[in-house]
Amino acid sequence: MTKREKKLSDMRLLKSTFPFIILLLSVTASLAQPAELMHYWNFNDQDNPAAVTFTTGSAGLTANLAGASEIESDTGQDFTGANARMDDEAGAHLRLNNPLGSSLIFFLPTTGKENIIIKYETRRSGQGAGVQLVSYTTDGTTFTSFASITTYNAPPAVQTLDFTDIPQVNNNPFFAVKIEFEAGDGGEGGNNRFDNFTVESFDVIPKPVLIHYWNFNDTAALTAASFTLGVADLGIELGPETEVLAGSGQDFIGANARFGEEAGSHLRVNNPLGASLMFTLSTTGFEYIRFMYETRRSGQGAGEQEVFYTTDGENFTHFRTITVFDDMPVLHEFNFSGIEEAGDNADFAILITFEQGAGGIAGNNRFDNVTLEGMALEETNSPPVVTNPIDMFTMIAPDDEVMVDMTDVFTDPDGDELTFTVENSRESVAGITREGNVLGIRALYQGESEITINADDGVNPQVSTTFRVLVYPEAHILVAENGAEQSIVMQNFYFSEWDPEEPAGSFPGHMIFMQSDMDDPGLNDPLLFAYDVPENDYQADDLPSLGFPYMLTRRTRINGLGEGGVSFINTGRERDLGSAIAAIDTRNAERVTVQWTGGTVLPNSRVYHIRLQYRAGIHGEFSDLMSDGSPVEYIRNETGGHSIDFEPVELPQELLDLPYVQLQWKYYFTGVRLSEESGARDQLRIADITIEATPPTSIDGARERAGRISLDQNYPNPFNPATSIRFEIPEPAAVTLEVYDMLGQLVATIADGQYAAGSHLISFNATALSSGVYIYRLEAGGQRITRKMTLVK
Repeated sequence: MTKREKKLSDMRLLKSTFPFIILLLSVTASLAQPAELMHYWNFNDQDNPAAVTFTTGSAGLTANLAGASEIESDTGQDFTGANARMDDEAGAHLRLNNPLGSSLIFFLPTTGKENIIIKYETRRSGQGAGVQLVSYTTDGTTFTSFASITTYNAPPAVQTLDFTDIPQVNNNPFFAVKIEFEAGDGGEGGNNRFDNFTVESFDVIPKPVLIHYWNFNDTAALTAASFTLGVADLGIELGPETEVLAGSGQDFIGANARFGEEAGSHLRVNNPLGASLMFTLSTTGFEYIRFMYETRRSGQGAGEQEVFYTTDGENFTHFRTITVFDDMPVLHEFNFSGIEEAGDNADFAILITFEQGAGGIAGNNRFDNVTLEGMALEETNSPPVVTNPIDMFTMIAPDDEVMVDMTDVFTDPDGDELTFTVENSRESVAGITREGNVLGIRALYQGESEITINADDGVNPQVSTTFRVLVYPEAHILVAENGAEQSIVMQNFYFSEWDPEEPAGSFPGHMIFMQSDMDDPGLNDPLLFAYDVPENDYQADDLPSLGFPYMLTRRTRINGLGEGGVSFINTGRERDLGSAIAAIDTRNAERVTVQWTGGTVLPNSRVYHIRLQYRAGIHGEFSDLMSDGSPVEYIRNETGGHSIDFEPVELPQELLDLPYVQLQWKYYFTGVRLSEESGARDQLRIADITIEATPPTSIDGARERAGRISLDQNYPNPFNPATSIRFEIPEPAAVTLEVYDMLGQLVATIADGQYAAGSHLISFNATALSSGVYIYRLEAGGQRITRKMTLVK
């Protein structure tokens, strides 16, 4: 190992100094593997700062300057040569003053090369651009958006741009990368700085294997490894006043989580001074070892973590000192690739101790998602890998169905045949079926379920991935046709009461209550979770009501008020409320109105309102329902017991003649706080919802509208690589759903067969397609509908 390679290994930590969301655009490329340096700028030539330092071709850098922008050379600013090559030490760097409106274009021919990875170090000044927009071209003319990078007025971070999944970049004399600038959280002046810009090609893309993993989500066995391929243990030596327990929230978002897991609980070490964490991490059968974890501290928590390692199980060597911040969690990476003894070693272990540093002598340090990865030795059989994790499916009860080929979710590095098992957390919400390796998921009832797929290669421990299924309620049909009597039947929607003794997972007919994954959601914050109170979040006084979340007296909750409807109150549990959503079918209606009651149960310091909103379908943003030019909204009152009965308001014409419309009563934090001495929130209620429809003038008109097919916009859009498409047919019919490229060539057939009347949700995986715009076309019952969708890889 060369001196420079050792220094690179030592300096890897620098890219983890600030919030992790933008610092790990690619983690697969950071393991030490054979790579060829193609182009390199160290920016040390202060007379010509844009000059290329090394190139295997005709690389170049052009600066397109706007207004007051200027390029100059500078030094210092905490650049340490983290991405330097050829034994270079940190020297000068490129400084772009007043970057807004300007761009840097790096011309990077890749002739004869493939699997391209770019890295560079960057930071900004306080008023410098807060966002760098990276795009690329493969024809020398048209640039395609690639990444948005947040920059910080802080020590430089190494950014990684992984182009290995874009084959057009390979062996291309026209490849170039452009960096443009936006203010973001920065300013409109200042500067952005760059150092050690490298372009490398890899003969074989590194494929690290997860060896050990702690997600700390099992609060009953907090220190137990969540996944391991060998021997893994976490031992904690307590300091004089140390306490170890599970924590939640604190802005952990699962940046290093695996198997598609979301952020859950984490390890909280109170009063950490004098304590230590020892991770026993057998690396038998693996080399090029990398250790990673997320961490933060409280204001008085230890400001430094000392990291040591051992290769004999007894003698520990200091590896690095970590600065811990009272801020967003940071993902730290420790690359042991240059320490040969760390690989294939049953005695490898890591020790973490605590020092005051810039922190305090009490407080806490928190940890989440600790991982150890490595490259499998040739004789080592590796476990299955989650290659296409599923985030969530959003469906409509009672008949939406989606199919998942589990072999698309997992792959096995050794080609072992995989067997699968499936777990379903709430069978009343989603039903599952199996046909070979294809999993069918059917929406049954509004609510939320977690589906876990386990893959077993017959050699290693099984690997799992978990995703959510959110099921919205069946639409209430406002105007129905009675075919036998040749008449129209009016079916107005009513919600007038809710029993506090309703059990967990229950919702009013054609309604669902929603919550967030944050504190005090505002008007524009999404609500993507069905109302639920985890068992470990019941306050002690409410434990006798376990399983009955509508009768609680503490913490964030929805209360059933009997004939008074339901009330909402938040307490900052990182699952704060919320909304009530009603689903209606407006087909055959000439006019639809809604009226309701809003009230204040208990006024408090943090001011909440309830606003009535709508959307067509189940995707996209909600819009405000307007009356006389103003949003329909209940404004909290300073008197408890206050209420307002809202007069009927007509829905917009755009919501008529649709099979699925959602009306949302959103309880949201206005941002106003009446007293800094109290954090309590307003408790507000809704009740007496009535949705009425005016029938069509004739049954013939109703039949004409009812006979139409519909095709929704795919979701998500843009997507990569999977998306879902919903269509509805009024009667049984032969259906074809096909995908075409912009040249009109058929590239995929998603559906081709007989379908029953009703709504259908089809999943589409575009792994085999290139980025671009595609047309999808539905044909059924002699009708045809087309829409566009965008694949971005």
